[in-house]
Amino acid sequence: MPELKLKDVSFRYDKKAPLILDGISLELGEGECIGLVAANGGGKTTLLSVLAGVLVFQEGELMVGSQHYPSGRRGKRARQDIGFVPQFAEAQFFGLSVREQLELVISRAVSLDAPKQKQAKQKQGDEAFAALLARVDLGADVLNMSPWALSGGERRRLALAFALAQNRSILLFDEPLIGLDEKSIMSFFSCIDALRAEGKGCIIASNVLEELYDYTDRVVLLHEGHIIADGPAQEILSDAALLARVHAKPPLQAQLAGLLPDRVHGIAEIDGVEGLDERGGSYE
Repeated sequence: MPELKLKDVSFRYDKKAPLILDGISLELGEGECIGLVAANGGGKTTLLSVLAGVLVFQEGELMVGSQHYPSGRRGKRARQDIGFVPQFAEAQFFGLSVREQLELVISRAVSLDAPKQKQAKQKQGDEAFAALLARVDLGADVLNMSPWALSGGERRRLALAFALAQNRSILLFDEPLIGLDEKSIMSFFSCIDALRAEGKGCIIASNVLEELYDYTDRVVLLHEGHIIADGPAQEILSDAALLARVHAKPPLQAQLAGLLPDRVHGIAEIDGVEGLDERGGSYE
């Protein structure tokens, strides 16, 4: 059974406005990671907001685990199961220390939990906070700091820590790689791999296709409110014609994969280069 399932979901901001999402159907399995790709303004953020219960869809249905949510409802339980890291995650930072922010995030999550879960979460202290921060490659020394004293990449990782603190079974990320250096990107996906090993599902909306090519199972292309492709990540991200519809190009890995056989064959035919076949062996 999928962890999350959308069936024929449509959304518009008001009755007279055009549809932003039109008949969206999508499934996310346990431990699966999906990349969501669209042109700017193509509906990525709207779709994630609908999934997170931030926006109420007008048509279709949403299933989270065994729970069913028909159109027109924003279910409390859906928010128990789904964590959402928005594109401008820094908007959730207040004039508090990192420790105080974590306490606030957990207290909000606790208000949605069952009594036994509440008791377990309320026992978390600095040791647990330090372990949580270590998962996103941040040291315990930041606990007494203001989030605004951190670098942009560190604040992004802190936003991920806030999402982890809620201990949701599904996590949604809106453009999480913007502003991150290579080390921070590797740290982010290392954390995603650990979450998947725990059976948690992830949807990552991003136009950084090189990373989606390497780290996601499937890629979904969204164009003018419709899903135009949904399939294995490397297959979708190697299709130049499809990607052109969302104003994107195949990532470097896909381009090199397409060129490599021709280049190797060409090397074997260069004058003075002998003894190599296309598999790196010798010619008979």
